Amino acid sequence: VVVVGGGVIGAACSHYLAEAGRKVVVVEKDRFGEACSAHNCGYVCPSHVLPLTEPGAVGTTLRGMLKPNSPFSVKPRLDLRLAYWVLRFSLRCNEA
Repeated sequence: VVVVGGGVIGAACSHYLAEAGRKVVVVEKDRFGEACSAHNCGYVCPSHVLPLTEPGAVGTTLRGMLKPNSPFSVKPRLDLRLAYWVLRFSLRCNEA
């Protein structure tokens, strides 16, 4: 069985497949656990499986961050890496 992705989901799938007696190969473009799972602390939440990069996501998120009870916030700071990430993220917020 080929498992594509070496994040928390890929690791769990490959573990249980191997435990069930399957021969498993994990394909990962980077180092194991260095992509999405590197920044979510291994947290998996079934209610958050929808893509976040949808039209209007950046504006909605920025407006939500102004609310005191917002579930998402980013500490305002001068950070070029963060600004570059937000720019790349916002360019992907489309219908394509």
